[in-house]
Amino acid sequence: MRPTLFVTGATGFLGGHFVCLALEQKLRLRCLVRDSKFSGDPRVEWVHGDLQKNGRWTSRLKGCDAVVHLATVSLGKCEIDPLQGAETIAGGFQRLIKAATRANVQRFVLCSSSEVYGLQRRLPITEGTPLQPGSLYGFLTACVELLALRHGFQTGKSVCILRFFNLYGCKIDGTLPENVLRLFAE
Repeated sequence: MRPTLFVTGATGFLGGHFVCLALEQKLRLRCLVRDSKFSGDPRVEWVHGDLQKNGRWTSRLKGCDAVVHLATVSLGKCEIDPLQGAETIAGGFQRLIKAATRANVQRFVLCSSSEVYGLQRRLPITEGTPLQPGSLYGFLTACVELLALRHGFQTGKSVCILRFFNLYGCKIDGTLPENVLRLFAE
């Protein structure tokens, strides 16, 4: 039987691409979405809820083999509204990892960001490069990485952290996202 993944951030840029690839691999998906009217691909079980609040969505982790945590807030939004950034990044993660632990989910994949490294004087940046976040977003993301690692050490469950650098490309619908790619296109 194919594994069941609980995915956050499935309607975002990276999440949309992840969902398409996971469906091509015939994986079973439960995707958390905030918009209660949203209903996407019928092969996906869409779970309505918000990481910023405990709710019914937490019970939908039961029976999942892994969590793929893609949800975040943009660096710019985090700098404009630091409390919202902290609640989304750290608070949302904390609620998700607690619910996953209660549901006995065995694997947790955390999608992180190169922002945890800050501005480095030496290149290339490797996994061994010290974390020196230069923004609130980078700091919060680094804290969440450490919390995820602590969870793995304390519970013996599998934790995988993926640090992405400069994601770019068209959205699933073919439009350009509001990011660095648009600047180059103009």
